[in-house]
This record gives sequence, C-alpha cells and structure tokens, in this order.
Amino acid sequence: MNLIQKDEQWSRGELKAVGYSSLKDIFYATDRDTDHSLTVDNGKGNLGDI
Repeated sequence: MNLIQKDEQWSRGELKAVGYSSLKDIFYATDRDTDHSLTVDNGKGNLGDI
C-alpha cells in the first residue's frame, strides 16, 4: 500500500463505505496499483471490486 500512497485507514474507510464494517467479514483483499481499487473476497464465494 505504500506504493500507492494509501494506508490502513484508507482501506478500512473504503471497505466500510461498501458495507464491510468488520475485518472479520473479509477473507482476502487486495488493491490495484493502477487505479487504486480494492478487490474483496468474503470467503463465501462472493468476490467484488470496490
């Protein structure tokens, strides 16, 4: 995340904005360096881009 000049607070804010209020609800998340979007997998077969 340092490469895209973002921090944990930014990630948590982005996740909370789309309904992930707890990190326990997330199995895996990654960010793209090209457009700074997040991809989230909740571990239940749902994969989504933010």
